[in-house]
Amino acid sequence: MNTWKNLFATKVTLEEVTEELDRFIGEFNHLVETINFNDYSSIVLLADWVNHGLPYNEASYTVNTQGLVVLKGVIKNGRYNNGVIIGSIPSAHAPKHTQVFTVVCNNSTARIDIEPTGAIKIYNASSNLLLSLDGIVYVRT
Repeated sequence: MNTWKNLFATKVTLEEVTEELDRFIGEFNHLVETINFNDYSSIVLLADWVNHGLPYNEASYTVNTQGLVVLKGVIKNGRYNNGVIIGSIPSAHAPKHTQVFTVVCNNSTARIDIEPTGAIKIYNASSNLLLSLDGIVYVRT
């Protein structure tokens, strides 16, 4: 089967494009199935941070068998000066090296670092009205 690059570099039939798209969708669905989206554990919140409440998810994380870690949830009201530990996950699920993420922080962005100890630190936040952990994903390597 042609790769996507080859599909666009040569004349192909609609059937070939459809077959390649079906293969890609199958691979994507297999990847998604490796995450058990129903098996989330709570993130320990610190520095006065609390879950935002409905309609948002509670701060939590999940890990699949390949070491993919997914965080979700929205929190509020905590201390947000640079380097404050806002929460933690078990070190067994933390990255081997500090990972840096940009997240939504009210009407702006903030930096979240997740350290090998499991500490979750905040930097460059302008508010504590809403801090989203949605979209933080890493492979524990």
